[in-house]
Amino acid sequence: MHRHGVKRFRHPDIGVLDLAYEAFDLPGDEVLTLLTYSAEPGTPSGDGLELLASWAAGDVDGPVDGPGDRRAALPSPEKQSG
Repeated sequence: MHRHGVKRFRHPDIGVLDLAYEAFDLPGDEVLTLLTYSAEPGTPSGDGLELLASWAAGDVDGPVDGPGDRRAALPSPEKQSG
């Protein structure tokens, strides 16, 4: 397995994202591996990743996926300001 490199993703709304990745083995568990992905700021991939992050951060009022969804416990912005 490659331990680091670049992987290309094709997002339906954002387009192509070329993300650098690193793989880390977790001590004490031979099966699990932690993968991190990042993009260079200011590049098309970096801008796309930031846009996706902003959508995820701003979606607290969106649909709740189930009872364990953390968004269900967050107050709406109207309740926070008053």
